Amino acid sequence: MDQFSSGFQTSQAEIILFSVLFGLILVGLVVGQIMRSRTAAKAARTRKPPREPVLRRTSQPRREHVQLGYKEQQTLDRLAWFLKDPSKADTLLDDHAALLKVSRRGIREGVVKELDVHRLARRVGADTSALRIAGHSTQTIPTGAEVSISTAAMAMGNGVVQLSSEAGVQVRFTKGEGNFSAGEAVDVVCYSSEGMYQFHTTMLSVTGKNALLRHTPHVQYAQRRTYRRREIEMPVRIRMPGIDHKPLDAVTVDMSIGGAAVTNRKKQLGLGAFVELSIEIGSAAPLVVQGTVVRLSKRNKVAHVSFSGMDQQVRHRLFRRLIRAG
Repeated sequence: MDQFSSGFQTSQAEIILFSVLFGLILVGLVVGQIMRSRTAAKAARTRKPPREPVLRRTSQPRREHVQLGYKEQQTLDRLAWFLKDPSKADTLLDDHAALLKVSRRGIREGVVKELDVHRLARRVGADTSALRIAGHSTQTIPTGAEVSISTAAMAMGNGVVQLSSEAGVQVRFTKGEGNFSAGEAVDVVCYSSEGMYQFHTTMLSVTGKNALLRHTPHVQYAQRRTYRRREIEMPVRIRMPGIDHKPLDAVTVDMSIGGAAVTNRKKQLGLGAFVELSIEIGSAAPLVVQGTVVRLSKRNKVAHVSFSGMDQQVRHRLFRRLIRAG
């Protein structure tokens, strides 16, 4: 059995050679890993940051939280007319105090409806109870307002408010003064350029055509017109599209966003006429609006025109001009 080897035998030189090769391989792997890490870090430093989506850069800050419907957006846009910069309408979504302030004014001016404002306020989380316009009292009724007075027995009388003092509301009767007596409960309706007022009160005294009504804080107020009317005189040139007629030069008697009363001295405007009005508003370009003559008054010398087809830009310009008129 001596001719068979007892095992695999390795010389010392072979062991040294194997150790050197293994060490070189290990060092190569470590150095390669280090180089790859450095290359990746350098590439990360020089790589450009990814571009942000265009929609993200142009989106409104509140739009992430509030989605407005068409009617709500329209209400917001009209309320923005009261801002110095109407393009910043979205600032009202975050500033609830400002939103409520312009909302109350918008309701008074007839620019927006109270129901639409409540809907917008609820959507943005504003306290809708603060939208309630402060209650009117008889002390707020303007002098010169027309008055219609009645009793439970349907006795009627008409007159004009002469003065609203601490003592009460002084009325001058034009008709029916003999139907009332002191201490009698009455129902009163007042008509003025500001709107219509209705309240229940008591006659304090009746002397001839003069009567004194007791003050009451319980007054119901209603805006008679869709838009508040302002007495303002502005030059206007009137054309009748489709009719070969020389333009008429006139002056506005009063005006609102929804229409205007214009002079009709030569009585050339008839009921139902479709007209185009070019309204001078100072140094700016004239406002051009279309409308229909819906009423004639003062022996046909004043024509009342209802505007139609007015775009938002023209409506906004007209509104700003009327606001400056007071």
